[in-house]
Amino acid sequence: MTSSVEERLSRLEGSYEQISERLNDLNQIVQGVDRKVDALRSDVDGRFDSLRSDMDTRFDSLRSSMDARFDSLRSGMDARFLAMDSKLDEMNRSYRNFTYVIYGIAVGMWATILVVGVKVFQNGGV
Repeated sequence: MTSSVEERLSRLEGSYEQISERLNDLNQIVQGVDRKVDALRSDVDGRFDSLRSDMDTRFDSLRSSMDARFDSLRSGMDARFLAMDSKLDEMNRSYRNFTYVIYGIAVGMWATILVVGVKVFQNGGV
């Protein structure tokens, strides 16, 4: 009976070694997969960092371009408003001068009518 127990123990030890080898093989496979996943994660992180950097650069460039365009537009509008303001001042001065001329003509006409009327009244009528 001892030989049968020893045979069984021997077979169990052989089976244990085979299982141990297979587990080691599986462990090595899992470690290889872990390395590949880590490498892939690093690659993806690098690509995202590169993409983020590229997008930041493009947005900064776009922001600078838009700021320059708005500054140019603002400058042009300021110049146009100043020109319009100057023209309105000139028109206002012209209108005031025109009004003074009209008032002068009206006063001159009234003075003439008044003088003529006084002379007609002094001479006894028409």
